[in-house]
Amino acid sequence: MRHDGLQRGVQMALQFSQTTVLPIRGQNWFGSAGFVASSARPGSYRRGDLILPHYRATGSHVVVDVAVGDPCGSVALAAGSDVRGGVAAASKQSSKHRKYDSLCDQIGSEFRAGVVERFGACCDDMQGLIRMVAGDGECDAGSVEWSPTATSRITRAAQCVVFSTVMAEARMVRDVMDLDVYGRERAALPGAGPRGTRGGG
Repeated sequence: MRHDGLQRGVQMALQFSQTTVLPIRGQNWFGSAGFVASSARPGSYRRGDLILPHYRATGSHVVVDVAVGDPCGSVALAAGSDVRGGVAAASKQSSKHRKYDSLCDQIGSEFRAGVVERFGACCDDMQGLIRMVAGDGECDAGSVEWSPTATSRITRAAQCVVFSTVMAEARMVRDVMDLDVYGRERAALPGAGPRGTRGGG
């Protein structure tokens, strides 16, 4: 749930900036290089979440894989997330690059990790992606999407990403409370399948 909420927020932010962005879903943009050798999941394919097709040049894409980091996790806390913001996001960003950098290199493309922590801190890749796509300048004050709290293009895109993440977190907490306090079955939760919602990043 958190993952999907963040993905929708990133996609919307990029579309606001007049950038073509597509959810990857079942498409195999990495060709044969994307197949992952795994005894647990034979034939599995590494795809990423979003793609900015032909962003740099024809055939040169920007691939984005999103994730929600948890600064309250044991690994993040051991690394100092209790005293510094962005630790969990930076850790997940590094792991994403280990997965995707070589794949993107093989198809002449660029990888960006779209990691946001549960409480809104964005990794460096995400900040760079927002700046790259939104660009400098002010939003059109005559647009229906204009807001006095986000007059710059960068701020508007960042708000969309961060608010989507924290609202997805709040939705998840609400659903957990429904299960715990009111006894609602998992299947009754919106968007929940047989194994529950996709979340956690």
